[in-house]
Amino acid sequence: MEDDDEEQVLQTCPTLEEFTQIVKEYFECYYGSISEAALDRYFESDEARRVVGNRYKEHLEDLKNGEITTKIFRIGCAAAVGDCLAFMYEGDIY
Repeated sequence: MEDDDEEQVLQTCPTLEEFTQIVKEYFECYYGSISEAALDRYFESDEARRVVGNRYKEHLEDLKNGEITTKIFRIGCAAAVGDCLAFMYEGDIY
C-alpha cells in the first residue's frame, strides 16, 4: 500500500479507544444486562485489554492491506470481538 493510501486508511479507521467503545456496545448486545461498573471493570482487565488490543492490531493490518473495509472493521470485526469477550466473561453482572 502506498503511503498516501495508508494515511487515508488510518484517518478513517477508529482509534483503539473508539474500537474499544464499539466492542463494549456489541458485548452488551451479546451478553445482556450488565452494570456500567462491571462493564468498565471487565474492559479494564488485562484479559479484555489484551484481546481487544491484539484483535485491533490484526484487523488494522487487514485494513491497511485492503483485505477489509473500514465499515467491516467497525462492524464485523468489533462485533466478533464483543461476542468473543461475552463468551469469556465470568464476572459479576452488578
